Amino acid sequence: MSLERVIGNTIGSSSGLAANPVTGDLAYTAGCVVVIYNPRRNRQTQFLSCRNNRKLTCVAFSNNGALLAAGEGGRQPSVLVWDIKSGKLNAELRGHAWSIRALQFSPDGKFVATAGSRGDGKLKLWQWSTGLMFASARISCTVRSLCFSDDGQVLVSAGTGGHLKHWVVQPPAVSGNAYTMKARGVKFQDAPAHSGDFVGFAFGQLRAAARESFAVTTDGILLSFDKRRCVDRWVDLKASGVATLSATDRYIACGCSNGIVR
Repeated sequence: MSLERVIGNTIGSSSGLAANPVTGDLAYTAGCVVVIYNPRRNRQTQFLSCRNNRKLTCVAFSNNGALLAAGEGGRQPSVLVWDIKSGKLNAELRGHAWSIRALQFSPDGKFVATAGSRGDGKLKLWQWSTGLMFASARISCTVRSLCFSDDGQVLVSAGTGGHLKHWVVQPPAVSGNAYTMKARGVKFQDAPAHSGDFVGFAFGQLRAAARESFAVTTDGILLSFDKRRCVDRWVDLKASGVATLSATDRYIACGCSNGIVR
């Protein structure tokens, strides 16, 4: 038997939904299956599943749209990497103790960053083609968003409890030994009062050289940071809740409650 259609989904956060930057297809979690959906044809075109039928919690496409990564939930979860064209499972990475909450490919597609649940408390970097976990760090919150800078030298994690950190990314060591990533915080001196629970982060595309960046909180405060990681602008989205953020070279879009996009 072959799967023909999936009804419903198990998207728990914005990490459970991803858009292919090349084709525009959407990937989302539905239990132990990742559904690939073509919005132009209004059709589910592909199904990817793990071998042990475990619940999948988050998904991410590579920048060239050729790869899809997904993280499992539960105890001793795996990170799965598929080739989209063939549907082949290229890698199964193990190292987290508890559920994976967010993941992201590096700009060149060679590395995958993963954030475990609060109970897991680990942020990891993988060279997925070899299965090498080459960097890690301790985290004490629920990470809801991961984002690489365009040059791949900085990884940003955004999450609960005011967690917004810039991690310095170095290439894997020749020895194969994993290193501990160093974090740099942000400065909120000129920011308004907000919940401190960050659900989205993105680097600006218009002034990439200036390393402008944006973050949004659950209670609808959109913050802009300069290259020194200081707040230089902010706006109140006037929304009761916000779930995600995306930036292009012209616009910043925030997905808000009640089906509103600002």
